[in-house]
Amino acid sequence: MQKEAWILLLLWAAALIVLFRYFRKSNKRLAQMVFLCSQSIAWVYEFIQIKLHLVKFPYREFPFATDLSFSLHYMIFPTIGMLFILHYPQGTNKLRVMVHFLVFGLIIPTYSVVVERTTSLVEYLHWNWLLGFCSSIMMLVILRIVACWFQKGMVTEKAMK
Repeated sequence: MQKEAWILLLLWAAALIVLFRYFRKSNKRLAQMVFLCSQSIAWVYEFIQIKLHLVKFPYREFPFATDLSFSLHYMIFPTIGMLFILHYPQGTNKLRVMVHFLVFGLIIPTYSVVVERTTSLVEYLHWNWLLGFCSSIMMLVILRIVACWFQKGMVTEKAMK
C-alpha cells in the first residue's frame, strides 16, 4: 500500500475516534449540523481552489469521479470544524475567542503544508500557507455564524415545549 493511502487511513481512523469521543447526546443535533455544514463549506472552498488552478490533488480516493480530495474536506475539516464549535469559549473575553480562532485556523493550513511537502496528496500551484490560514479563518467564521443561527432555533424550540 502506498504512503498516501496509509496516511489517509490513519487520518480517517483519528477523525472517527475524535468524532465518537466528542459526540455526546446532549450536543448531537448541533454536532451533526456543524459536521454537515462544514462539509458543504469545504466543498465550495475546494471546488473554487480546483477551478482557479490554485491547488491540485495528485493522489485522490476517487480519481475518475472528481478532482477534489475527499478525505481532507469531507472528513478532516468537518471534524476540526465540529471540535471548533463544540469547544467554542462561550461568554468569555475576546482574547480567548481570538486564540480559539487562531489555534483552529492554524491547524488546517499547517496540516496542508506538511502533507504537501511530504506526500503527493496535495500540490500547491498558486497557493501558500498564508492564503490557507486566511481562508480557514473565513470558513470558521462562517461556520460559527451558521452554528449560532442554528442554536437560536434550538433555544426557541426548547422554550416552546
